[in-house]
Amino acid sequence: MAFSLDLKVPTFLDSTKLSGREFQTDTVALEKKSLNLLVFLVTGISSISKPDKKQLAMVYCYYTRRPHRFFFPMSSQIQLLVALLLLCSVALGSAFSIREIIKGGKRNDESAPGPCPTWHPFQCPNGDCIPIKYLCDGSPDCSDEYDENQSMCTAATRPPVEETASFLKALLNAHGKDFLVKLFGPKARNELQGMGGVDQVAVALSQSPTIETFAKEMKLTEEETARLAEILDAIVSGSTSELTANEAADFRFFVQKLQETGFF
Repeated sequence: MAFSLDLKVPTFLDSTKLSGREFQTDTVALEKKSLNLLVFLVTGISSISKPDKKQLAMVYCYYTRRPHRFFFPMSSQIQLLVALLLLCSVALGSAFSIREIIKGGKRNDESAPGPCPTWHPFQCPNGDCIPIKYLCDGSPDCSDEYDENQSMCTAATRPPVEETASFLKALLNAHGKDFLVKLFGPKARNELQGMGGVDQVAVALSQSPTIETFAKEMKLTEEETARLAEILDAIVSGSTSELTANEAADFRFFVQKLQETGFF
């Protein structure tokens, strides 16, 4: 990005032209003018949000290439003060806060949040980064409370959606494309097409906190929901009459996971 330094030179500096006599007889006044000049230049640097080496070099050239206007003798005390002023200007321009680091982006760069650091790896929708341990702990940390989103927190306790989808597909391949009608009812015919397909059902099983939430999303009737709950209970207890022993065994591990996470 191109940079242009627009420093408006004060009148007292622009009109300053010193003779050799002035150099010899008015040292204090000259040093005051030198100090005023450097304060002016440093103010110009400090107004830049993030000065880089190129910008500082341009300020330096602006000063050194005008000896007839801007060169004054400086004592060691003034030189030290100048160095401190320049150092402070750089520090002010490049200052940062821990908040900016946690956000994952650079200071004054709000357009595109960067990746979160390893010690705060979860990024909230607004760009803030928080520790993994703060997720689903009952206390919102994201400004929109996304870290306590019920669907997300439920999914964190269930098998991954990809594994659930693979499991359902394996059941259909092993027992037929209408096999899951035994669990979900007529809508599950033809590989769950009436329920949105295998992937949609896998997502709902992953993020639905309860069987009622799942039934509402899948548009199951009250009778279908009650029947599903009975079959799931029977699978866990090993007393189902709707499924063969082998079919129930195929289901048991997954159904136990649903039970442990409050699905039914």
